[in-house]
Amino acid sequence: EIKVGAVDCADYQNEDICQDYEITSYPTIRFFPPNTTKSDIGTQRESWDKHVSSLKADTIYYLESIQNHYECFPDLEAVGDYSEYNYEEEESKFFIIEDEFSFLGKEVILNIDSLCGNSSNFIKRLLLTQNSSSLSLRDTPALAFWNGTNLTIVKKDVNADEVNKILRLHYSSGADPAVLGGDIDSLLLDDNGQIEFGAISDVSVASGAELQRRRYTVNLFDLEKTLVYALTDEIGSLSRESFSSEATKALEDFLLVVKEFLPSESVLHSVLDNMDLQQLLDVSQDQHPIAELSRRYDETPWYSCRGSKPQYGGYSCGQWMLWHTLTVQQHLQNRGDPRLVLKAMNGYIKHFFGCRSCSRHFVEMTEDGQAFENVSSYKDAILYLWEAHNNVNARVANTTSEDPRFPKVQFPAPTHCPQCYATDDAVATNATVDFLVDMYTNIDTRHTAQRTASGGRDLSTGGTNDAFLNYVQSGLLVLFSLVLML
Repeated sequence: EIKVGAVDCADYQNEDICQDYEITSYPTIRFFPPNTTKSDIGTQRESWDKHVSSLKADTIYYLESIQNHYECFPDLEAVGDYSEYNYEEEESKFFIIEDEFSFLGKEVILNIDSLCGNSSNFIKRLLLTQNSSSLSLRDTPALAFWNGTNLTIVKKDVNADEVNKILRLHYSSGADPAVLGGDIDSLLLDDNGQIEFGAISDVSVASGAELQRRRYTVNLFDLEKTLVYALTDEIGSLSRESFSSEATKALEDFLLVVKEFLPSESVLHSVLDNMDLQQLLDVSQDQHPIAELSRRYDETPWYSCRGSKPQYGGYSCGQWMLWHTLTVQQHLQNRGDPRLVLKAMNGYIKHFFGCRSCSRHFVEMTEDGQAFENVSSYKDAILYLWEAHNNVNARVANTTSEDPRFPKVQFPAPTHCPQCYATDDAVATNATVDFLVDMYTNIDTRHTAQRTASGGRDLSTGGTNDAFLNYVQSGLLVLFSLVLML
């Protein structure tokens, strides 16, 4: 099994452990393989994204990187392509059909199998690389069942909890998987062991006020929540010893553009105006100038960036909203190098953005900033970012990162800006700029952060290195080294 433990480095009892394992910043997340020796200080996690989905993905990446050293690890590789796989050779079995960006299949296999124990053979992964007659990328991840004769799609757009429940019900009661793809939340066994389930409710595409909120409303609270998370959770959690001169310059540029071009209505200006680069580099995360604000923003949900499920929208949406707003604000203020905001964005995404694969894709797209050479005006900067955003949306459309309630389509849609699609290129370009300037100027200021209470669980080792090592040796450990921040 994968064990997860926490060590509070603010507790003096853990001082020796934190020193021996060279913990210099908080939170630090380390991966340890099975049978770790006392001299092994683990592998540092590159990403600083604290979302559960991101941590799961990075854990799976790590497992795959050491898989060849441990023959007992379960096989996480896909057994083939959905449209080409020869099912006739298989006994009855479940398949998770997913695209290359999905981690669901690997997560489910790890939930079922122990790392070095008995591995199951009743569920495997299949990749869907293009739409077929019976399944589209938008339907994935999907759960299918092969009964030895026919393949049945049990449920589309399935999650890990739903897969586990279907498997449990099938193997405990013999229930036919074909009837288990309804409303999973209502799948219960009655006193006679029969399955009861509700009707399937397909996800409909949002429209009207809901679409307006999600795609066409710029919310000040979401901008602030994004900036606070960036400063405290991404930048604030990094080890200062790891800052290169390039990363330091990127941080300086980021701080400059948010001070200059964050909408004047923001309450964060009172903090930002008194914040300098050296202050950010010198203080620990719990002493960060906006640490108290961070707790308030963390506990208040997103407004415009709220997706249909927690895994959609959120911080990545907020990042795009922030940078679009900054380019428009610079255009309105008519000062500075037209490439200033774009260069700051490239530096931030390259060095600090928690999703490292997203960071690599973005830097490749911008040619590490070289693509900005053709930007000679503020309108050029607005249009460059607009086009880049649409290109990214096109790349990830119909993948597991897309919210089915709010599909990634060309922005703005013809219904919201008909002139943006004019046959005359000059008319379309001017209309697009006007639309973006209007949208990112009319900022919704109605929603604010609310203070709420939160709690957490701490797994203390009691400060004993031997006890800590015994815990690590018993299986893979993801170690959170935390300073108390309440």
